[in-house]
Amino acid sequence: MKLFKSLSACAAALMLLLCLPAAALEAPEKAIGKDTTMLVWFDVSQVDDKLMQKYEDLVKKMVAEPALQQNALPQDIEEINKVIEKVKAFRKDFVNAGGSGLMMSVAMPGENEVEPKMSMLAKSDGAIDGQAMSTLLKEASEEDVDAQVVAIGGGWHDVSIVSKEGDALTSALPAADAAALAAFKKQLDTQGQPLFAMVFRMQDSMRQMMDFDPNQLGPDAQQDPTQAMMMGMLGPIKALDTVGMAMSYKQEKLQLDIQMNFLNAESATQFLGLYNTIIMTAPAMLAMQFQGAEGAPDPNQLNELFMKLQMKGEGDTLKLSLDQEFFDMAEKLGETMKNFFEAQQGVAPDQNAF
Repeated sequence: MKLFKSLSACAAALMLLLCLPAAALEAPEKAIGKDTTMLVWFDVSQVDDKLMQKYEDLVKKMVAEPALQQNALPQDIEEINKVIEKVKAFRKDFVNAGGSGLMMSVAMPGENEVEPKMSMLAKSDGAIDGQAMSTLLKEASEEDVDAQVVAIGGGWHDVSIVSKEGDALTSALPAADAAALAAFKKQLDTQGQPLFAMVFRMQDSMRQMMDFDPNQLGPDAQQDPTQAMMMGMLGPIKALDTVGMAMSYKQEKLQLDIQMNFLNAESATQFLGLYNTIIMTAPAMLAMQFQGAEGAPDPNQLNELFMKLQMKGEGDTLKLSLDQEFFDMAEKLGETMKNFFEAQQGVAPDQNAF
């Protein structure tokens, strides 16, 4: 579906730039049903001119990369500039119409359905100009659609979008489910009030897809210690309930917070042990690939970066927080790796290292 292409492009890039922590984001009860698989939240009101300029600079920096320049056509660059301008206009008009944020509630496809069901809600801290918001949402689409915005309480508004042929492009809100609401609230209540947040909930149908015989992978996979550990993660992963991500941007510093909630503490502990073991051994494996090569990343640099990726456990919950220092280290390492591979004429390390 081409709907809101420009907004999606904005959100993808802005996953690197997140929010100012504040009061917890309240999950709208009417947006969460038994089959709800994902919630995506985008706080439009927090995107000020300064942050918008950072987004624009980031996109232009990405486009300026030599590797992209070689394959990009003039019309590609022009299209990117158009997307930036659309995002700027949407942000301004959305806030002027009384909106503060947008939330997508995504559910698993039903029987004989191909695409997932997506409901859309608009949040307001005051009053929404329904007519102005409907007009904005119609203009934001690349299709000829009709949009309606209906208040459902708590500052939330159901957004209904229908094509000119009468086909619903957004789904009706699901029937409220207490267990699902509690699971999503456990994530959102710890994530502050982000500019962008995403919460995923495991469905039973997904767990069933993980039931297969590891012997089918062959003896090589079973004998490799790293692959064996990764395969061992499938057991506790089947007991995963939700995983959430939120990033903050405060005083020009980034922070990424990830939280995993399991159905029981035993599975959380098992996953934590396997995950942290991989994180602790990965730097040594990478260092072996670069050993003796001129311009290769420093082993200590690799180790410091990976040690920041270790998770911490609290009962059935695992947490990982990455601060600005991590992102600075990652950027510095990225430049080192880029220069190294360019010097090696694009020869990458052995993919079997992991």
